[in-house]
Amino acid sequence: MYLAGRGVEPNVAEGTKWMRRAAEAGDARAEFNIAALYVQGTGVPQDDNEAAKWMRKAAEHGLAAGQFGLGSLYASGRGVPKNLTESVKWYRRAVDQGDPAAMNNLAFLLATSSDSGLRDPKEAIALAQNAFEIEPDNPAFLDTLGTAYFQAGQQIKAAEAERRALKLQPDNPSYKKALEKYDPAVH
Repeated sequence: MYLAGRGVEPNVAEGTKWMRRAAEAGDARAEFNIAALYVQGTGVPQDDNEAAKWMRKAAEHGLAAGQFGLGSLYASGRGVPKNLTESVKWYRRAVDQGDPAAMNNLAFLLATSSDSGLRDPKEAIALAQNAFEIEPDNPAFLDTLGTAYFQAGQQIKAAEAERRALKLQPDNPSYKKALEKYDPAVH
């Protein structure tokens, strides 16, 4: 309530204090929220190592958002060594709970990885389609679907997905650039 200013004056320090107490008591949602505060540097100094510590706790407690967050940290190497195999492991745990953001990130990773042991454009398409079915108005999910189709050699479907993403977010320069890549007729 203090962090959001709901029912009380916003007070980041007070909100952080209470959130930390809940996290230290083992509340997975609080562990995730403390991790997010460290990622952003809100109410605490920005600290990727502390963020990873708390994100791991939330992930190990089975919170899908924590599993997604830990997968993201491993994918980027923030607070933990960059490790795409670990990233996939944690994304999959969140995917198993139906988390569409984890589906999207895992799809992108499987579509674009240079590691032949991880690369799987066919699975990437299935994951991206599932994420899009859950959130059909999310242009980022369509963009990932386009990437997966393109990496699987399906240029026409890639261009279709990218056009749909652009309809939802017409001014996005990366979507425009992707469409130019997928559809040579756009030039």
